Amino acid sequence: MSALKKRRFGAFGSIDRKYRQWRYLPGVRHGSDARPDGERLVYRINETTLEIGGGGSFVRGYLWPLGLAFCVATATLVVMSFLILLDAQSSSTEDVFWDYVIVVAFFFLAFLCGVFGAMLFIGDLFGYTDAPVRFDRARRRIYAWRDHPQGPEEYDWDAVKVVTQDVRGPTQVATSFKSVLLVDEDEHGEVRFSRKLPRIVQIGEVSASPEQALQAYEFVRL
Repeated sequence: MSALKKRRFGAFGSIDRKYRQWRYLPGVRHGSDARPDGERLVYRINETTLEIGGGGSFVRGYLWPLGLAFCVATATLVVMSFLILLDAQSSSTEDVFWDYVIVVAFFFLAFLCGVFGAMLFIGDLFGYTDAPVRFDRARRRIYAWRDHPQGPEEYDWDAVKVVTQDVRGPTQVATSFKSVLLVDEDEHGEVRFSRKLPRIVQIGEVSASPEQALQAYEFVRL
């Protein structure tokens, strides 16, 4: 007797198909009758390529003030350290020892704050704060970054299914959050897997407004 095939939990297959609440939209060459609105998602756009955030993290432009605050804290710690060093020149031998201990501690904190603040500030304004999704119109391919060291996942633009998904939180019985997904399915309607993850690309962020989710999809489609 052959062993039963072990099924992954949440494998997006026939068992949980009735629970995922997917509604298929027309193909990527058709409209959803929503007003296109998605410029806030764009990382890069030209004649053949559109690169947007995949909705897996924060929206750009929200974290740079926190990074700037850490940079200001770094400068403050450095100034305080130099003031303590100047004061140590006129202190007794016992006081000088503790002054140097404080200075070393301040410089160490300044280093940590400076590195962390610079990463937040530069990364939020000039880098990716969200996993990018690239649409290559010339090659008719979609590239999604989910595991950056191993490179992006590649999708056939004309083969993916466009769906909307309704999600209800465990305590949000009355509120439904909607997202638009590009799903790579096989001939049996099962979601394909890659690197133990379902081959699903999210368009923008999850939204409580169905219209806003469709607007982001329509922007990408056009």
